[in-house]
Amino acid sequence: MASCPHADVWRLAPAHSRAALRRHVHAGIPAHARAQLWRVWTGAEEGRAATARLYAHLVARGEGALRDVDAALLRADLPRTPVPEGVPAGALCRLLRAFVARRDLDLGGYTQGMNFLGAFLLHALRDEVSAFAALLRVSETVALFSHDLAPLSAELRALRALVGARLPELSAKLADVGLPLEAFAARWFLCCGLGALRADAAASLWDALLYEEWVAPGGGLAVLHAASIALLARRAPRALDPFAGAFDVAELLSTAGDDFDARAVLDALYAPADATAASAHEARAAGGAARGAHAPPLAFPAACGCGCAHASPGALCAPICPEALALLRASAPPLVHHHLCLLYTSPSPRDGL
Repeated sequence: MASCPHADVWRLAPAHSRAALRRHVHAGIPAHARAQLWRVWTGAEEGRAATARLYAHLVARGEGALRDVDAALLRADLPRTPVPEGVPAGALCRLLRAFVARRDLDLGGYTQGMNFLGAFLLHALRDEVSAFAALLRVSETVALFSHDLAPLSAELRALRALVGARLPELSAKLADVGLPLEAFAARWFLCCGLGALRADAAASLWDALLYEEWVAPGGGLAVLHAASIALLARRAPRALDPFAGAFDVAELLSTAGDDFDARAVLDALYAPADATAASAHEARAAGGAARGAHAPPLAFPAACGCGCAHASPGALCAPICPEALALLRASAPPLVHHHLCLLYTSPSPRDGL
């Protein structure tokens, strides 16, 4: 594994040069460096003293700071939440109470899924204040917790469009067996991949997710979409068995399997197997002029082709362009100009769309 720059290198990197560090994420973040880098990427180090005071205040208020319905849901969820080894007893309870008390009640208070993210961050960051700051940050940028599930619905619309474009046979199979994508994909987005991937793969997914969000707003959700497409592409051949029914397909697609390890996740995000899969004809059919050159692995193109902010000179695209996803979330037709971003910056499991 290539050496990873010290946390100070990442911390002091100007916003415009953060993307230049992407190759280190693809190489793999060492386990011993992960906690420090996640604190940098989530902003957990910024204003730490104030965050520690706020956390202590909210913990002192205890369950009294919560609405009755949130307190009841927490009491029900905590005993059935797997707590990783090394997380102190009571830490998850304190973290979730403080987090829910801090959230704007318009967002709906406690939501199932927060427990898994809280336990994961406590284990990764090794202290409650950092986990509290990171959970607040992730909930504002990537996690889709809300009382009406509108953000989740928007992301699932975008994913459905991507599956229809990238994996049309799988999309048709889901329709044939009457299995909605939401039946298994909702959990991926609510828990940011936790539960669907083995532990090392989940950690590497979060390396990319937190890093890309640090590079540019929207990058974290773009990583979730790219990883979802990669996961589905790996499982599609078995799901397309003509004898597979809805239950079989749902069980198969709900988890990645042991072969989707940390290296497979990072390569799916940062080293497309066929960076030139989209022909000029297909790119023009997507609604725009085709680019004649494609970026090599480890470096995304200097212009994504859709006229978004990533097309500025020297800019680098995330695995899937956030601006493209914004259009997909609005239920835009799948074959429009923004698919140039998707074709140039993430792998296609088939030759073209």
